[in-house]
Amino acid sequence: MTLITAFPLKRLTEVRVESFGQNVITLDSLKDHASSGARHILIEVNAAHTGSQPQYCEVVINSDRRKVYNWREFSAGTRGVLTRYKLEQTTGHGVDIPSRDQDLYGGGFLLFPNAFHSDNLKIFQTVGSSVEERFNRHVGIYMRPEPIDSIQLRPSQDVEQDNAWDIGSIFQLYAVDESHLVGEQHPGADGRITVTEPLRDTNHLSLLMHMRAQEGVEAWQGERIYQIVNGSDNDDRYVVQRLGGENNEVNKIIDGRFIEQRVGWSPDELAPKGSFGTIAALYPELQSAEFYQSWISQHASSEGVYFPVSQENGRWEYRDRVSELRFYPRFRSGSAVGSRIDAYRVPSNPTTRYLVGEGGDRLVKLDVPPGVVCLRAIFVARTDADQVEDGILIELNEDTSTLNYARRRVSAADGTHETGRADDNEFGVAPGRRAPSNVFGCGILNFLQHAADDREKHVLAIVGTSGGRLALYGGRWRSRHPVKSVTFKPRMGNVFEKGSAFELSFVPETANHIWG
Repeated sequence: MTLITAFPLKRLTEVRVESFGQNVITLDSLKDHASSGARHILIEVNAAHTGSQPQYCEVVINSDRRKVYNWREFSAGTRGVLTRYKLEQTTGHGVDIPSRDQDLYGGGFLLFPNAFHSDNLKIFQTVGSSVEERFNRHVGIYMRPEPIDSIQLRPSQDVEQDNAWDIGSIFQLYAVDESHLVGEQHPGADGRITVTEPLRDTNHLSLLMHMRAQEGVEAWQGERIYQIVNGSDNDDRYVVQRLGGENNEVNKIIDGRFIEQRVGWSPDELAPKGSFGTIAALYPELQSAEFYQSWISQHASSEGVYFPVSQENGRWEYRDRVSELRFYPRFRSGSAVGSRIDAYRVPSNPTTRYLVGEGGDRLVKLDVPPGVVCLRAIFVARTDADQVEDGILIELNEDTSTLNYARRRVSAADGTHETGRADDNEFGVAPGRRAPSNVFGCGILNFLQHAADDREKHVLAIVGTSGGRLALYGGRWRSRHPVKSVTFKPRMGNVFEKGSAFELSFVPETANHIWG
């Protein structure tokens, strides 16, 4: 699962490609959903194209093909870990998709926060992969403030003209379910934004931040967003690992580990008017006092200096239930007018949730309920491996053969980064016994089109050891069987330690359908 999907969702529309030659998918009349309370929209893509090599998909908003799109890409593939950016383009960039020659469907997710406001430039984040071949993240900026009424997706035409969607491609439109909103929070008199009660009413809290710093610094045009957990304003008790791409001058891969309270980045007042950063952040198991509280985020921002697309994972070194979170730009007087944070409870189902008790567990198996879509897994874990870091294996339908899985990992730890492809079922990392005490990792996985019987299963994940390694995965299970169960195992350790928690999250299968 990716952070940009870590919200309570409701499905609105599904589009399937059922004929040859369809090169554009159009999701239109989107503003109609605003009248029923929708504010943030998410598109899931599980698709292939008719060209001969993996390609990104183009994104066009409101049928506008003028040079009004800026984008930055962070990618990992056979050429290594790379980042690049483009300004004043005629399309934005979406997710990677494989060619139909591979007989596979890939893709991922595109998040459009605050899609129907008229006071902000439209920023969107994407996460996806052409299965295990290439993993990518994009930030796209549509440099117009108008509400989004239509989104068009087309396979890239850069290399192969008349490239079209392959038959069997599926596109699903979701909205964040506002019935699970804890509250929309705005800056207080001190310029800080506070999220408080009823935090004790949920196991997991997801935040969607819309941030801009007051004042401006020409050399930066942006600022770090800091957090204070339960009033603890002390850098020494926060550890964070970053991974992403930024810096318009040198196109830099960011892979550093820091002792600081940061959770993301935002533009400041010297950035383009109406430009806000977007941060999706998850605080899993915030009711537990078994371990140091962890957080994990994916963020993107539009300004003229750094223009980052990134992810961060860290810990607050106290064992305490979270009752208050405060956010502010680090070296500025506060957040600018228009900044806000939407806080959501992540729905929990006791039948698909498991807590590891005394003595630990060798494995955790969770059954998938029937009649659900957008299957996700959230976990917090530590193993007894005699290592600082362990891997986490998944088995779908109890398939233990590593050769039935393939994945690409891109990761960073303490100033280094790597990527590699492997035929195995590691889709996560966790602290082992030699990691600092009380440190548990956290992760999120997506199983795209898990119930389909006509395609191999695409898996995406973001997982971190909460201040150690931060890893992103894209891959597949080489089976067309519907996913009925998900099993988690330590790679090297014997057991998951007490306090580890695993949960499946999903969306009920209800929607109006549009058939392409």
